Amino acid sequence: MTGLNSAIAPTRRNHVEVNVLRTVLIACAGLFVAFAPITMLSVSLSSIARSTGADTAGLQWVISLLVIPMAALILSFGVLGDLYGRRRIFQAGLLLCAVGGTTSFASGWLDGSSSLHLLWLGQLISGIGAAAIIPSSLALISAVETDFRKRSRWIGLWAATMVLSLAVGGFVGGAVLQVASWHWIFVVIIPLALIVGLVAQWAMGESSAAHGRRADLPGQVLAIVAIVGIVDGVIEGGAGGFGSPHSWVAIVIGLLALGGFIAIELQTDSPMLDMKLFANPVFAVAAGAAAVAMFAYLGLVFLLSIFLGGAQHLDALMMAGRLVFLFVACAIGSQLAGVLIHRLGTGVVLVTGLVVLALGFVVLSGMELHSSLWDVGWRLAIAGFGMGIVLPTVTSAAVNAVPLHQAGMASAGINAIRQFGGAMGPAVFGVLLVSWANTAATENISKVADTGARRDGAALLDEYGVQRGGALAHSAAPGSPVAEAFGMAQTSALHNTALVAAAVALVVAVVSGAVFARLAVNARNVRASAR
Repeated sequence: MTGLNSAIAPTRRNHVEVNVLRTVLIACAGLFVAFAPITMLSVSLSSIARSTGADTAGLQWVISLLVIPMAALILSFGVLGDLYGRRRIFQAGLLLCAVGGTTSFASGWLDGSSSLHLLWLGQLISGIGAAAIIPSSLALISAVETDFRKRSRWIGLWAATMVLSLAVGGFVGGAVLQVASWHWIFVVIIPLALIVGLVAQWAMGESSAAHGRRADLPGQVLAIVAIVGIVDGVIEGGAGGFGSPHSWVAIVIGLLALGGFIAIELQTDSPMLDMKLFANPVFAVAAGAAAVAMFAYLGLVFLLSIFLGGAQHLDALMMAGRLVFLFVACAIGSQLAGVLIHRLGTGVVLVTGLVVLALGFVVLSGMELHSSLWDVGWRLAIAGFGMGIVLPTVTSAAVNAVPLHQAGMASAGINAIRQFGGAMGPAVFGVLLVSWANTAATENISKVADTGARRDGAALLDEYGVQRGGALAHSAAPGSPVAEAFGMAQTSALHNTALVAAAVALVVAVVSGAVFARLAVNARNVRASAR
């Protein structure tokens, strides 16, 4: 009998390992569906602008309407997954991504603002689907793999997939734009979403963790109002001035809703996000670092898409060739993070990643208008490597800092906070870029020697803004003083924005280091007292 048990045990272990691997692969495929459209759209922004006439604020909404639902709805989908089954929510998210992709594809057949508005709707639907995929995919992995060390490695792969999805998405978008209009990029996502959803039905196990949880409708409504209000206020403030009623009213409403959300979550017996999690210093630090990392990540992708397309006038495939340095370095950092955490500890790895990220932004401030592929690439690689270290480290730290039954809430919470940072990235980076670029362009154009050219440049800036005005100046006379004035203005704005991002990352690194150092001292004191 002992021999029979010995023979059965390896078989069971093999079955469990196959089940884990299958779950991870399907979860990662779903994550690709959720994140690849971000860079597909990013490298297509110049084409979308030409086709629809969208200004910078309109392009910000193309990205933000995809990312905002990820931040606003992840918490609710985390709860719904715990209550009704994570696989069901995962599949529902994939279906919504297919519907959103179809809507976005259809928008390309319309003209002007109608096309832009339908694209916004498609991205909103896709963002809702992505919000369902992200927490459910991570919770499915956490549920099927209970070993702490192995789970950390799978989470590292999950985070690396998110990064690689962005890299592959950029190249897919660039390749499609070489032969077709921008809306054809969505034809790739639609069948993939449906196929992954069908495979999940028979190859993925179901899991849930109700534990008395229930849907939190007031909290969800306030979360949506808070995130949309703040992002809308920032974007519209950048477009029309922060003194405009639209901007400050939206921000005030968003902040009031955020306060209401916190108050409700503290009082309800079934919170969507248990605020007591933030009493855990590891979770709190991880949440802050996650927000900053995704803020920097998606903000940088948006910023570079505008700069490479609008200032350097590169096509989508050439833009993707530069962005791939960022994504590949990020993927390498994500894989290395899991190994480093076990050897050096979460605190050391997190602080190191944030410092490298800050360094990456500092060297990015040295980019020039005519920087070559390699000059752009090595700078992006440093920033990407830092981001790659931070992203899986904060996720692993947050999930492993709480009891197993709260893994779904912790993963949903950390992802919601991270995606809120991601939603703010394009909004804030876009505002800073346009503000500084407008100022610099006015000054640069005023220095153009030819009076007629100076007058034409000022008219372009006044009517079309920096990005579109610069594109028109370049089309009319590539390399002319006016075209160079627009390009140098965007380059100067890029420098300033990168330095601001570096300062933010460095501040978070210092705070994180202080918290982990204090925890280490407390742990040593406890061990000393025990002796």
